[in-house]
Amino acid sequence: MEWFMVLGAGEFQLPLIRAAKAREMKVVVVSAPGDYPGFAEADAQVLCDVRDKKAVLKAAREYKICGIATDQTDIPVPTAAYVAARLGLPGMSEETALNFTDKARMRWLCRQAGLPTIRAWEIDSAEKVGSFFRRIHGSAILKPVDSQGSRGVCRLEREEEWEEKFQQAVAYSEKKEALLEEYITGQELEVDSLVINGEVTVLATGKIELFSLPDTFSSYLRVYPADLPGDRLALLEQVNRQTIQALGLKQGITHGEYIVGEDGKIYLIEIAARGGGNFVSSHIVPDRSGLRTEEFIVDAATRHSVEAPVLRPACGVVCCLSFYLPEGRVETIAGVEELDRDPDVLVHSLHKIQVGTKCGKNLDKTSRFTIVLKAKDYEALRKKIAGVKETVKIMVRCKDRLGGPIWQ
Repeated sequence: MEWFMVLGAGEFQLPLIRAAKAREMKVVVVSAPGDYPGFAEADAQVLCDVRDKKAVLKAAREYKICGIATDQTDIPVPTAAYVAARLGLPGMSEETALNFTDKARMRWLCRQAGLPTIRAWEIDSAEKVGSFFRRIHGSAILKPVDSQGSRGVCRLEREEEWEEKFQQAVAYSEKKEALLEEYITGQELEVDSLVINGEVTVLATGKIELFSLPDTFSSYLRVYPADLPGDRLALLEQVNRQTIQALGLKQGITHGEYIVGEDGKIYLIEIAARGGGNFVSSHIVPDRSGLRTEEFIVDAATRHSVEAPVLRPACGVVCCLSFYLPEGRVETIAGVEELDRDPDVLVHSLHKIQVGTKCGKNLDKTSRFTIVLKAKDYEALRKKIAGVKETVKIMVRCKDRLGGPIWQ
């Protein structure tokens, strides 16, 4: 029996692990030590940092793997490309992996391709933050050039914040560099795509609504499909296709996030050469398009030539509804059993919440809890969302008071 290597052992890697095992492969997962559910489902574990390319390559040779992949996470993407290249396995090139994970390089390539591009500068010192910040004449976003999940991302508005914000960003960067971007406002959108032989097929589009919490840069609601006029949808799909082609992906799946600027142009926020996290790849995309995402990822990682799958148009609407919990300790939780019984709930992450669970500060996307819902139309979805908010009852002891879920 052949071995398949999965980089990462967290909750969002479970569908990929299960897809490989369903193909009668043995699965070896690579992850730093921790209480990750993928360890229990895999046949073998390698405990190391997924960014340690040489250590992962050594393990891949020991297991004589037939393929290597990851999903719903950016950090292991360059490692997967590195290992695949040295073992002659299918996979994206190392250059392409870099294009999709180094945000400064991503911006530069889009600018070279003539795409509307947010003004941005690669920064390796706090002093340079100040120099470029003065050119913007407004707010800016400072982010690690090579991180994910909005970790280390912050908004910069005053000169006296330079040093603190820069250190906050580079703490999450392997290169110890940050990207300073002009802050623009507008409707944020999502496009998930399939790429085969360089041809891009849109699988799902969504509208994104962000939490109002400072410096979380996280969505509380994503609704699919995006309710857009035909010309705006066509422009979004065109910009998405041109972006993928500019970054050089020939085969795989992508998760792109965009914003409509005040000038009406569509600007890339970020795009990844993997499926969207928070159940987007494993549940949203299959529901919208009929693509069995993880099966495709396994095929693409084990076959040099992959046929285009048969897709089906989706009916109805679906959403990712997320919330945070206030800092403190969970005292009561109710409503989870009702969600489990609801046929319109595709999946949720509330089983991680138990009485006594400690909740820390909400600094990025990683502390969100999510419920994926479906309905026949947008009005029915609106009512469904309201009903779920009534059903889920969680109380957190926050020092001298009780607090409930933060829905937006």
